[in-house]
Amino acid sequence: CCNHHDICYDTCGADRMLCDTNFLRCMIDLCRNKYRPQESDISREECKMTAKLFHSVALGAGCGPFM
Repeated sequence: CCNHHDICYDTCGADRMLCDTNFLRCMIDLCRNKYRPQESDISREECKMTAKLFHSVALGAGCGPFM
C-alpha cells in the first residue's frame, strides 16, 4: 500500500485526496483479508485502527509534494 501511495504522490497531476483515499482502502482491505470474520474481531479492528492512523499521518505530512 505504501509503495502505491508513494507512486501516486510522485505522479504528475495526481489528485492528493484520491491518493490518500486509495491508501486507506488498500490498508483496510489488507486487514479484512488477513483477519477473516471467523478470526478475532479484535485483531481485525486493531489492524483497521492502525490503518486509519497511518492514513491520518499521510494526511498531515503529505502536503509537501502537492505544494
